[in-house]
Amino acid sequence: MFDFVVAHLQTSVPFASYVGVEIVTLDDQGAVARLPEKAECLNHIGSVHAGALFTLAEAASGAAMAGALAPVLMEIRPTVADSTITYLQVARGALEAKARMGITASEIRQEISQNGRARFPVQVSIFDTEKREVANMDVHWHVKKTTA
Repeated sequence: MFDFVVAHLQTSVPFASYVGVEIVTLDDQGAVARLPEKAECLNHIGSVHAGALFTLAEAASGAAMAGALAPVLMEIRPTVADSTITYLQVARGALEAKARMGITASEIRQEISQNGRARFPVQVSIFDTEKREVANMDVHWHVKKTTA
């Protein structure tokens, strides 16, 4: 099931694919996404552009959300309610974003079942090839049931 979700994400979010984001791993507790080193993702000082970092983190959070809600993914409409990113140091080279759910998948599915919607956090940390954390992001997802 998670392979289907990864394939779906790569086609349903064209901007993340355009930037070069790849979903590496996915399960019901989180996801890992990668951004290869690309000249197109650099800024004026030769480091990874803040927008590319944001896109990587948001894509990782979306993958984590999709993995957690895989059994009901086709019955909901997910959107980002808000997000906060903190840039910790200059990011260079290939990057990896690790996203973890703020609550369990079963808690979210129960809330959707009871209320028709849910809002929940996903925490993301971005690391460079030397395993230094270069940024972190908190994303709050809002999902709404679309079918009866």
